[in-house]
Amino acid sequence: MGNFRPVKWFLQRLYMLISYNRKVIVARKCGSGKFDCSPAFNVFYRVVFMLIGLVFNSMMLVPLHTDLFSEVPIYHLSFIQLEAAHLSFVVINCLIAAYLGTRRSIEYLGQVNMLALIAIVLLIPVTIANNLIRMNPSIVVTCLFILTIFIAREYFRRMNYANVTSGGVAAINLICLAAFLIYLFH
Repeated sequence: MGNFRPVKWFLQRLYMLISYNRKVIVARKCGSGKFDCSPAFNVFYRVVFMLIGLVFNSMMLVPLHTDLFSEVPIYHLSFIQLEAAHLSFVVINCLIAAYLGTRRSIEYLGQVNMLALIAIVLLIPVTIANNLIRMNPSIVVTCLFILTIFIAREYFRRMNYANVTSGGVAAINLICLAAFLIYLFH
């Protein structure tokens, strides 16, 4: 089946997408003396990766809104408001990237995109568990709090990896994250 022309074409493109973005996905530098077999940086596959991440994150807001966030008493947004807040977060990150230079901006946006993907993927089991057993809202809020701490820690690690260590970028992102969370759960 893998030699069937359309399947083979798709699998080759999928391999290139993952291969060209493996440094964004993992965000680890090779140690000294270790061979780095990563392919050269490819803007096309990085942009495709970011677009796929953006679409996936936007689509996953539907089940998060209906099956998880709406169960929390301090959440009062409509889906349109949630999507607008998400889009605002994306626009702010794009504006930040505009000041970093081409290569660093693409690296920065790739890392931010990966952080969003990690957050969404980690919320999937919480959403499924909430659908199956209707968790107490305080447990849901605790899970969201723990996830926020993990993502903040991962943010600093990834920004250091991407060589985006400007205090201004981190401050703007943390302020935006705090505003986003306050807006979501006011």
